[in-house]
Amino acid sequence: MRILITVPHLSNTGGVANYYRTIKPYYTANVNYHVVGTATCQGRRTPRLLQLLRDYVSLRRALVTGRYDIVHVNPSLNAQAVLRDGASLLLAQRLGHRTVVFFRGWSDSFEAAIQKHWLGLFRRVYFRADCIVVLARQFEATLRRWGYTGHLVCETTVSHEDIAGHGCLVASRADRPSDSCGLLVMSRIEATKGILTSIRAFEILKRRFPHLTLTIAGTGSGLPDAEAFVTQRAIEDVHFVGYLRGQDKAQALHAADIFVLPSTREGMPNSVLDAMAHGLPIVTRYVGGLRDFFESGLMGFATESTDPEVFVELIERLLLEPALRLKIGQFNQRYAREHFSPAVVAHRMESLYHQLLRGARPNGMSYR
Repeated sequence: MRILITVPHLSNTGGVANYYRTIKPYYTANVNYHVVGTATCQGRRTPRLLQLLRDYVSLRRALVTGRYDIVHVNPSLNAQAVLRDGASLLLAQRLGHRTVVFFRGWSDSFEAAIQKHWLGLFRRVYFRADCIVVLARQFEATLRRWGYTGHLVCETTVSHEDIAGHGCLVASRADRPSDSCGLLVMSRIEATKGILTSIRAFEILKRRFPHLTLTIAGTGSGLPDAEAFVTQRAIEDVHFVGYLRGQDKAQALHAADIFVLPSTREGMPNSVLDAMAHGLPIVTRYVGGLRDFFESGLMGFATESTDPEVFVELIERLLLEPALRLKIGQFNQRYAREHFSPAVVAHRMESLYHQLLRGARPNGMSYR
C-alpha cells in the first residue's frame, strides 16, 4: 500500500503541520508526504496564484512518477485551500488514484458562501472523493445535507507523544494549594479563541486567589489587543510566552493546573488534546469536535456560554477541589492515551486506507 499525503511544510506552526509531524514516525504503511505551500518562516512570500501553480505542477510530477494507491489531501474550508486541493483532487482522480479528503478547518462564513453561490461546483469536485474525513459531527451533517452519499467518517487530531505519560506530575498537582495554581491558555491569539474571556475571568479570580497565575502561549493577530488589555487594567501575573513547541511546550504544561479555552469556533483543538494527555482538567466551550466526546464533570467543564463569570464559576470549582482536579486529570490522561496518541491515530488512518482499498466501508472514530 502506497499513500501520498499533501501536507504543509512541517516546520510550520499550524495544527495540520503538527499533526503530520507528530504521527510520521508511527506509520507502518508506505506513506509519503508531498509538501504544498511554503514554510511560514520564510521572509519572502510567494504570490498565491504562483504558489498554486507550483503546487499543481509539483504534485502532477509526483503522481506521474510515483505509483500510489491513494492520494490524500488536507484542505481547510476556505477559498484558497478549497481551490488548491480541489485541483489536486481532480488531478489525482484523472490519473486513476483513489482519493481521500480530510477537512482540517471549517469556516462558517465560507460554508455559507458555498451554500449560496458555489454548491454545484463544490459537489462536482469534492463529492467525487472516495472518502471524506471531518473533525466534527456537525461538519458531517453539513456534507450530508449538501448531498454527499459516499464514505464519510469523523476523525480527530493528535496529542503530542512527548507530553504524555506523566502520571507522577498529575498526582503532584493535587498537593498544590488552590491559591498557588496556574491557568494555561495555549492557542492562536485570536478573537474567536476567546482570549479576552480568559483574561477577564482571570481578573475576577485574581481578587479571590491573589497568587493565581495565567500563562498565555501562542501568537496571532489578537495578541497586541490582549497585551494592551492586561496593561490598561494593570492585571498582575499574566505571562505572554509566545508560540511554544517541544520542551518549552512540555514545561508550560508541566507547570499548569487547569487548561482554559473559551473558543467560539474550532474543528478539533490540538491544544485541548495535548492538555488532556498531560493530565490537565479542561474548562472550555462545546465547539467543533469537542461537542462529540467532551463530558462535562468527567473531563473538566464545558459550557455554551461566553460569559467570563461562567468561566470564573467553573474554574473556581476546580481550584477549590484538589481531589476533583486529580480525578479529572488522571481520567483525561488515560482517555487521551487511548484515543489521541500518535500510534493510535496513525493506526486508525492506515485502517481507513486499507478498508478503502478492499472496497469496505471505513470505520469512523469511536470515542467510547
